Amino acid sequence: MIGPGGLQLLIWMFVVFTFSRNATAVGVPAQIVRINGEKVRRYADEVDQTNVVNPTLQKIEALTRRVEELEKKLEEAENKKP
Repeated sequence: MIGPGGLQLLIWMFVVFTFSRNATAVGVPAQIVRINGEKVRRYADEVDQTNVVNPTLQKIEALTRRVEELEKKLEEAENKKP
C-alpha cells in the first residue's frame, strides 16, 4: 500500500479470536455487534452510566454530617461547663 508522500505502508491484521460466520464484529479490539443480522444486546449499552449513584460518596457525605453533628454537640457541652 502506498501512503502519503509515496511512503510504503505495511498493514498487519491479526485475528486473536474466532467467532461465528453469521456474526458481525467491529472495533479494535473487535466486539460482536450483530448475530444473524440482529443487534446484540449488551448490559453496558442499556444501563445509564452517567447518572449512577455513588455509594462511596454517599457514605462519605453521611459520615461528614455525623462528624459535624458530634463536633457541634461537643462544642455545646464544653460551653456549658462552669
